[in-house]
Amino acid sequence: LHPPASQQQDTPFLYRNRIDVLRSVSRGLGYLHTREQPAYHRDIKSQNILLNGDDDAKIADFGLSVLANPFLPDNSVPVTSVSGTPGYICPYYQQTRVINETTEVYAFGMVIIETLTALSPAYYDNNFIIQYNFTMEHTTAQDIWLRVDTTARWPEFIIGELVNLALNCINADV
Repeated sequence: LHPPASQQQDTPFLYRNRIDVLRSVSRGLGYLHTREQPAYHRDIKSQNILLNGDDDAKIADFGLSVLANPFLPDNSVPVTSVSGTPGYICPYYQQTRVINETTEVYAFGMVIIETLTALSPAYYDNNFIIQYNFTMEHTTAQDIWLRVDTTARWPEFIIGELVNLALNCINADV
């Protein structure tokens, strides 16, 4: 979604390619979360999704990952401090310091929104203060629709499906 200026292409990253990326990431998360001992990445974001030469998406940077605790409900993992990237961190995780599958689904929902809009959920302003483009509390379908990246040439029905999916991800019951 955000190649360095030196690698930007003249051709846009079309919706089909973006959907393929989302599909690959969802499969990768499914793999992590359904192992005998599930694992949680803890920093799902577009910058940690790499494309190989065939444009296959791979989840990268497992430096913050943890293994699930099979003795706790939902294989949850209590942690002593919150790690991750502002904008992608689930508010539940931020408040409780508990990781589970739902906290990862939240981050994936933010990746879906970013894939649709080409806008990061959060950024640092000129004063190095975090500003949010999208949050669980304040993001509506209309907010996303109004910011859709038209260079991807999204069909409207796909936008609608992905907006609904993203909102379900970021508003999931924890």
